[in-house]
Amino acid sequence: MFGAQPAKRARRFISLCLLLAATAVLIGGIVNTSRLQTQASGHLTATLELSELQTGVLELARSVRGALLDVPEGASADDTPATIDQAIAHLHQLLDEAGSKLTPSEAAHLRVAAQPEIDAASDVARLLRGRQTSAAGRLINQREEPAFAIANRAIGAMAGRNYANAVKTQNRGDRNFVLTLVATALAFAALAGSAVATRWRADRARLATDAMRRSEARFRALVHNGGDVIVVLDDDGVVQDVSDSIERVLGVLPAHVIGRHMTDVVHPDEVVGAAALLDRTLAAPSGLVDRVEWRARDATGAWRDLEVSITRLRDQADATGLVLNVRDTTDRHRLEAELRHRAFHDSLTGLANRALLHDRIGQTLLRRHSAATALLVLDLDGFKQLNDSLGHPGGDYALTVVADRLRGAVRSADTVARIGGDEFAVLLDDVSDEAEVVGLAHRLIALVSEPIAWHEREMVVGTCIGIAFVDPPVRGVDDLVRNADTALYSAKAAGRTELCVFEPTMHATVSARFELESELRRALSEPGELILHYQPIVELASQRLIGFEALARWWHPRRGLVSPMDFIPVAEDSGLIVDLGRTLLAQACTEAVGWAARPGFEDLQIAVNLSVRQLRDAALVDDTRSVLTSTGLSPDRLMLEITESELMHDVDFALERLGQLKRLGLRLAVDDFGTGYSSLSRLRRFPFDTVKIDQSFVAGATSSEELAFLGAIVSLGHSLNLETLAEGIETEAQATILENLGCRLGQGYFFGHPMDAAALGVLLDDLARQRRPHHVS
Repeated sequence: MFGAQPAKRARRFISLCLLLAATAVLIGGIVNTSRLQTQASGHLTATLELSELQTGVLELARSVRGALLDVPEGASADDTPATIDQAIAHLHQLLDEAGSKLTPSEAAHLRVAAQPEIDAASDVARLLRGRQTSAAGRLINQREEPAFAIANRAIGAMAGRNYANAVKTQNRGDRNFVLTLVATALAFAALAGSAVATRWRADRARLATDAMRRSEARFRALVHNGGDVIVVLDDDGVVQDVSDSIERVLGVLPAHVIGRHMTDVVHPDEVVGAAALLDRTLAAPSGLVDRVEWRARDATGAWRDLEVSITRLRDQADATGLVLNVRDTTDRHRLEAELRHRAFHDSLTGLANRALLHDRIGQTLLRRHSAATALLVLDLDGFKQLNDSLGHPGGDYALTVVADRLRGAVRSADTVARIGGDEFAVLLDDVSDEAEVVGLAHRLIALVSEPIAWHEREMVVGTCIGIAFVDPPVRGVDDLVRNADTALYSAKAAGRTELCVFEPTMHATVSARFELESELRRALSEPGELILHYQPIVELASQRLIGFEALARWWHPRRGLVSPMDFIPVAEDSGLIVDLGRTLLAQACTEAVGWAARPGFEDLQIAVNLSVRQLRDAALVDDTRSVLTSTGLSPDRLMLEITESELMHDVDFALERLGQLKRLGLRLAVDDFGTGYSSLSRLRRFPFDTVKIDQSFVAGATSSEELAFLGAIVSLGHSLNLETLAEGIETEAQATILENLGCRLGQGYFFGHPMDAAALGVLLDDLARQRRPHHVS
C-alpha cells in the first residue's frame, strides 16, 4: 500500500494540481484584477517591491529547507511524530516571518493555503503517537499527498520492526511533508502576490503614462497660451517654431514668422547687435544669456518693446539651435516712463516740477561758462481769491493758461517749471546779458496779465517776478533759488506787476520784512497798537464837512508809528489783511457812532478801504452786517472803497460780492479810478455810488491836455450818475480847478492831514463852538 509507484503517481498528481492551482490563481488574478486592486489598494503602497518580495520568498524557502535538513539521519522511528511537530512549529515561525513582509491580506491568503496541510500533518503525528498506524495510513491515503505516501512507508517499516529503514524513510517523509506544505503555501502566496504586483505595475505604468500625457498637454498649453512667446531658432538663426502666444502679443500668426531669420523681425537699429548676439550665444560655452531688449513690429505696424532670454540647445541630445523666451514689456516701459514723467513734472500743467528744476539748475552750474544763466521766479497776484471764487476747476484752468503762455514765450532749451500752487519759474541758460532777461520778464508780466475767459466769465491775474543770476557768490542750487525768491519778495513789496533783480542787500530787507510780519501777527492780538487815523472829506463848493476816510496806522511799542506803506503790503501778502480789516472796520463804525452824539454831526460818513483779499473772504458780508448791528451805525453812513485794479481779477465774482454788500444798504466807491484801465462798459456793471479820482491825475492837472483828461473822468462819472471825489488836493488852485470841472467832493492835505481819534474830537468840538459844524476852513 505504501509502495514507490503510488508515491510517484501521487507526486505527479500533486505537481499537476499545483500547476493547475497556480494557473487558476493567475487567471483569477487577471480576471478579478479590479476587485483585487480595490481590496489591496490601501495596502500595496506600504509593501515591498515585487523584486524584494521574490527575494524574501527565496530566502524563506532556503530557511525551510535548512531547518528540515537539520533532522538527524539516525533518529528512531519513535521520534518521527516529534520531528513532524518541530517542522510544523518551524513552519508557523516562517509563516509569521513571511507575513511581516506581506500585507495583511496577502499573509491571510498564505495561512489559509497552508492550514489544511498543517492540520493533516498534525493528525498523522497524533495517530503515530498512539500507535494507530492503520488510521494514520488511511488518513495518508485520503490525502493522496506525496508526503503522506512517504510517511506511509515509514509506518510499514515500523510495523515490520525495520527501525533503521523506517527512520530513514520517515526522515525523508518529514522533510518532504513540510517542504510540500511550505511550497504549496508559498506557491499560492507568490502567485497571488505576483498577480497583484503585476497588476500594480501595469496600473503604475498606465498612471505614469497618463500623467506624462497630461503633463505634456499642460506644458504645451502653457507654452502656447502663456504670456511669453517661445521661439525656436536653428543654428543659422532661422525661426523653426514659435508658440501660438505670438498672435496675442504681436497680433501675427506663427506662420508669419516661421522660416524667417530673426534679424528680419527685430527693429532695423538692432539688426547688427542681434546678429552678433546670436552668433556669440551659439559659440558660448554656456547656454543662458542675460536678458536683452529688442523691438519688433506688431500687426498694426507699431514697434513693441520685447525682453528676450536666449538658451542654447546644442548640448541637448535631440535638439540644436536656440530657444528664445520673449516677453512683451511695452506696457511696463510705458508705465515706467509715465512714472518718471510724474516724478519730474507737474500733473496739471505738464511743466517741470521743483525736483526737475533743481536738477536742471545743478546741471547748469556744473557746465558754467561765460554766458549768463538766470532764474526767474513768478508769483501770481490774486490767485487765491480767484480760486476761492471760481472753485478749483476755474483756478486749475487759469494755471494751465498761464503755463501755456510762459511755455510759448521762451526758447525750447529753457526750462519752465511750476514750483508751487501759483508759483512758476523759468530757467534761462546761455543768455547774452541782464537786459535780455529783464526784457523777457516784462513780456512775461504782460502775457500773464491778459484776461482769461472762463465759462463766459473773464479772469485777470497779475504777476511779480524775481530775477537772480548765476554769479560767483552762488555756490549751489539752493543759493540761486533763495536769491530769486528774495528778489520776488522785494518785487511784491514794491507793488503789483513789478520785477526785481536780486542784489545782496535784499537779504537784509527780506529778513526785516519777515520780522515785521511776525510782529504784525502779534499786534493783532494786542489791543491799542493798530489804530485809525481819519482824513476829512469835504464838499468843494461849500467847504462843508461830509465825513472822514479811515486810514490804518500801527503804533509799534519799539518802532513808533509804522507807515501803512510798510505794513499793509505785508498784511496783504501774508493774508493778515482779512483779520486787520475786520478789526479796523469795527473800530471805524464805533467811532462814527460817537460822532453822531454831537449836535450837527449826525450824518457824517465814514469811508473804509476794502482789499481784494477781504472781498474774496466768504465771511465778509456776514461780518459787515454783524458790525453794523452791534455798533448801531446806520448803513447809509458807511462807504466801502475798493481799488479799481482789484476788480479786474474776476469781474463776475466782484459783481456778485459787491451786490451782496450793496443790499446791506451801505455805499460803495471805486478807489484810484483811472489807474486800472477798466472800460466804461465794465464800470457801468458795478453798483458804485462814488468815483474817487486818483491823486496822480490831480497833481498833474497843469497842462491843457491833462486838464482835458481830468475833465473827461469827471464827465464819465456824471454820465454814470456817480458822485465824483478827488484825492490828493494840496492847494487851493487844485481845489478850484476840480470845482470848475464839476467835481463835487475832495480830500487832501489842503483840507486836513489824517488825524487820530482824539484830534478828530477836538476838530469837531471847535467846529461846534464856531457854529460852523460842517465847514473845515
